Amino acid sequence: MGNFSLDKFAMTVNIILKDKFTIYNNKENIQQQLLAKFSNYIISILGLDFPAQITTPVFFSYQSLSIVKIFLDNILNSVMFFLSILCILLIYSLMLGVRFFIIT
Repeated sequence: MGNFSLDKFAMTVNIILKDKFTIYNNKENIQQQLLAKFSNYIISILGLDFPAQITTPVFFSYQSLSIVKIFLDNILNSVMFFLSILCILLIYSLMLGVRFFIIT
């Protein structure tokens, strides 16, 4: 029983990355490159003739959330632009008010 391996009888095998934060903290194309390198490394260990299919469920769910991220980034940038215009107008109107106050 000491040499008994369940790998030959397993229907699925899950491999989990240890350092996911460094991969998912990059841009989308860099994420794809890093995940491809990792999957190529796993396939080279298992062998090219090993009947395996590699899926990345976290990447696919993260990719669908990227549209929401882009939308929220655009809203935040619009609000920042609007507030900066208001600040410029406020400073300009205060400068005009002080100028007229000194003249009169």
